[in-house]
Amino acid sequence: MDESQPAIIVAIDLGTTYTGVAWARPQLSQVLQTPIQTIHNWPGSSSKNEQKVHTCVVYNPDDTLSSWGYLCEDEDDASAAAKQKREFFKIFLDQQTLADAHQQGITQAPGSVAEASRLVADYLRQIYAHVKSTVELHTGISHPYHPGGWADLVVEFVFSVPTTWRSQGVINAFKGAIRSAGFGAEGPRHTATVELTESEAAAVGTIKSATVAFESGDVFLSVDAGGGTTDFALMQVVEAREPFPALAQISQVDGIGIGSTLIDQAFVALVNARLARFPDLLRQLPPDCAQRLAKSERFRTTKHKFGERVYDSSTYKLPIEGVPFNFSYPAAGIEDGRLILTS
Repeated sequence: MDESQPAIIVAIDLGTTYTGVAWARPQLSQVLQTPIQTIHNWPGSSSKNEQKVHTCVVYNPDDTLSSWGYLCEDEDDASAAAKQKREFFKIFLDQQTLADAHQQGITQAPGSVAEASRLVADYLRQIYAHVKSTVELHTGISHPYHPGGWADLVVEFVFSVPTTWRSQGVINAFKGAIRSAGFGAEGPRHTATVELTESEAAAVGTIKSATVAFESGDVFLSVDAGGGTTDFALMQVVEAREPFPALAQISQVDGIGIGSTLIDQAFVALVNARLARFPDLLRQLPPDCAQRLAKSERFRTTKHKFGERVYDSSTYKLPIEGVPFNFSYPAAGIEDGRLILTS
């Protein structure tokens, strides 16, 4: 293999709420030696097929890292009271977003862009370690009889950025966090690049996974509705070749700072408002009941599938953690340990 040709290509989508990673092994012909592998064996996940991992870190009182990703969910008990959970930190690499958060009194916002960069780097450092171990396991390069190793390979890491990030300052802060986390730094032939906006990356994913066949000249609009931002890309198929179609962006489409976290926040507010009417009920429920419901697998599934005909229902029932299965409080819409919501 040409020394300039990557042996491994890893694509990382650092999301506001969830992060996804995929990798592949190309050949000189630019045809993939193996199918694109999506990493789904995330530590702490209740499912073996989670294609993304929670963008979250928890720190000990001495500011050392306690857990990350799905492992953060194990920190939601009384023993974790002195620890600090940090989420949504990616968006605060943008100085204007951070300033707006401070003005609005958002207490979870980092104190500075430098602090946001540290949070991003700490999280990505865990992602890097997991990516490395996963690729080594699947390729066998960690075997003692395998010549060379991870550090000797030509590895290319590719990151995408939100369309809303327009200043070079925020891009540089992101690149610094990437490098600090270890991407592009462990081997002399490792590189880490910020190549695409998230809207462009979503467009590539659309044409590769679509059930319809695209032809040269076709135009399509890709919408990437994420946790913190919604990005758009108006694209044209220049050449419909396989396995890599050629695309061109027709016009610049700006993203907007609206994402699914607003749904979560509205849901938490709705549940809290309902429960607040019953002080005696609140004493029987976990203090963070609404937040737990918003993070539950049932709520996530309901949110992701909402609008699909097969999942349409007039009633949704969400199990409540920390109460017996036969616990009911009809006035608050709680039956047999489940919160009842109607559409």
